[in-house]
Amino acid sequence: MYSKISLEKYLEMIAAPTATPGGGSVSAYAGALGAALGCMASGIALKKVMPNSHDCGTLKKAQKVFCKNHSVLLKLAEADSAAYDKVSQAYKLPHHILKRRDEINKALKAAAEVPYRTMLLSLENLNEISNVRKLMPVQILSDINVAILLSKAAYNGARLNVIVNVESLTDKKVSRKIEKDVEKVEQEFAETILWLDDWM
Repeated sequence: MYSKISLEKYLEMIAAPTATPGGGSVSAYAGALGAALGCMASGIALKKVMPNSHDCGTLKKAQKVFCKNHSVLLKLAEADSAAYDKVSQAYKLPHHILKRRDEINKALKAAAEVPYRTMLLSLENLNEISNVRKLMPVQILSDINVAILLSKAAYNGARLNVIVNVESLTDKKVSRKIEKDVEKVEQEFAETILWLDDWM
């Protein structure tokens, strides 16, 4: 499990000439790093506000989201690799097997769902950052900015992985649904980063 190995070992696995862990896994890991930074920054900011104030409540809510997301995104980094491995296995099925296409579509759908979740959680990180950015002490503005960059990278990398899997689907009903879901998320993402980029 990626959560049980060192970062050095994980990087060695990425650098190895194997398909996994690849871009989808790395995207989720970047999102986990961004969320962890958000959790840290919120914790520091909490020390600077009045207890039981509105600002305190806003920071506590954000911190809870960040801490949850960095744990979930780390699991998605591993899930992405597992999903890709199943796609690879499906493609290796003999062509004469009647259910080969169904198995491939099933695996591709699952492989698209994992990075789609990474997109959603990365967007949630960005939305929480937008809620607390004004409450951050000047000393940690660079940290929260790095969290923004990592979350954006995670979102965009995951989006690419969703698209790759969707384009390979022959079940067009499923692919159209996923594409519509992505379009909705894309609109919110564009609105969120518009002024976050200006703020940075």
